[in-house]
Amino acid sequence: MKRAYILIFAAILACACQKSPVDAVSGSYSFKNGGVLEILGNQPAVGEILPERDTVFKSSLVPESGQMKILPKAGDEIVITMNITGGNPVVFNGRLSDGRIVLSPVERTVSIMNELSILGTSIDTPVSVEGEGTIYGNTIIFEMQYNGTFKSGSTSCKILSSNVNCVATRNE
Repeated sequence: MKRAYILIFAAILACACQKSPVDAVSGSYSFKNGGVLEILGNQPAVGEILPERDTVFKSSLVPESGQMKILPKAGDEIVITMNITGGNPVVFNGRLSDGRIVLSPVERTVSIMNELSILGTSIDTPVSVEGEGTIYGNTIIFEMQYNGTFKSGSTSCKILSSNVNCVATRNE
């Protein structure tokens, strides 16, 4: 009888010690993100000299890095905070689904290289960001989708597609 109690206690203890999927990814991370956006630029006509024209070009995001925290909410829901070095913080709501982290869309401002300028400057533009992350042990790789429109001088621009990754590594 005593042995049965010990086995039951050991089983309860083993179940209590297992981390939930949310608890397994919760914690502090260092991150870096960057990538390329494909943009459609519509340049207006300049009198009768230059006609209106559309141009598709690629523009790099100015890379960002900093500290990330993944915090549990309720059930499979999480909150991700990104404290960007030299920038504004970003907060995503997300959830775990089939071993992946799914981020809900959030509005934020990013800096992109101004490919329309010969000076190689960057411009700040509002975008909508969402994405999914795959968990590889202590590393999470997020594939991010950026959407939005903005102006660069007199050119109206629209983000057509994005190839942006955010790599987060757990702080030990």
